[in-house]
Amino acid sequence: MRIEVQTLRKRLRSAGASSASSPADDPTSTPASFLAAVREAYAALYPPADARQFPLRTARVGPKFLESVRLLETVGTERVVEVCAHVAAGRAHEIPGLHAHPLRSGDRSAPNRVRARDGAQAWRCALKVGSPSAGRLHWWVLQGVEGGAIEFASIGLHDDMDIPE
Repeated sequence: MRIEVQTLRKRLRSAGASSASSPADDPTSTPASFLAAVREAYAALYPPADARQFPLRTARVGPKFLESVRLLETVGTERVVEVCAHVAAGRAHEIPGLHAHPLRSGDRSAPNRVRARDGAQAWRCALKVGSPSAGRLHWWVLQGVEGGAIEFASIGLHDDMDIPE
């Protein structure tokens, strides 16, 4: 598994290096390119046996997500893509360093955030272990017809509890 992650990181770095010559290769250039990078990361991280246990859920990119990824300076895009692949596989909760948990409005006693228009539940996780300022991934888990689909919403810092609706 470690070798597969290293191979994925090399491919993503290579894609990032060529983005200067072709913006279409940059995972943050469009929602479609970001989701393609997430699918590629998922394929590299989850061999068939794991993919059966953790199937890739439907994912979409929220309107402010890519801008927030571009603004993040403390973690590379390849790490964001890798963590998003774990989130979309429903496995982020099992990876101790990610510290995935419901996004609340403040302290631990505050209620979990729920989007009024569709009942989606807000979640967050760390992008880097042991670094409070490294950034946090915020996403919505959609309910109803899309039953568990993921919407990547934003990247924020540790104390940032905002999530775009």
